[in-house]
Amino acid sequence: MGVSYDENGNPIRKVIRVQKYSKYNPAPIDSKEFEKMVKEKCTIPTKSGIKVQSFGEKKIADFLWSNNVDFEYDVLVEFGKEETPDYVQRARPDFLIKGTKIYIEYWGMKYGNSNKPDYDERAKIKIALYQQEGIKLIQVFGEDLQIFGCSILREDLIKANVIKN
Repeated sequence: MGVSYDENGNPIRKVIRVQKYSKYNPAPIDSKEFEKMVKEKCTIPTKSGIKVQSFGEKKIADFLWSNNVDFEYDVLVEFGKEETPDYVQRARPDFLIKGTKIYIEYWGMKYGNSNKPDYDERAKIKIALYQQEGIKLIQVFGEDLQIFGCSILREDLIKANVIKN
């Protein structure tokens, strides 16, 4: 999808903003402090040697590692830095497949759960941002992971030509 341009050739970006702060979209803090806070939540070791925040993410990380998929976990990515340096959009996908525009998001809390409206709001914003930026998003839901293991993820990665059948 990327960037649209006006009649003068200036980039136009859709502004995707979160209107309120919550535990899923905390108020801006010092980036070093935020990185430290994120790393402290990563306590579950995986086969690849990284630590993750949940057992669902562990299953995904172990599956990717066992299938020789080169990935990064929970890294900050910035969109629009070149086109609109005054307004950079940021996200932290759960998994980024290196060398591709494929992200994996693990929705471990039940997506659509009326008890977690902030979680759903943040998920919708991330999905819209990835669509805007032309990112292929593979979504893994906690309930599916419990029932089917990584079989749905496997099929999605085969379709995306990341792993072979």
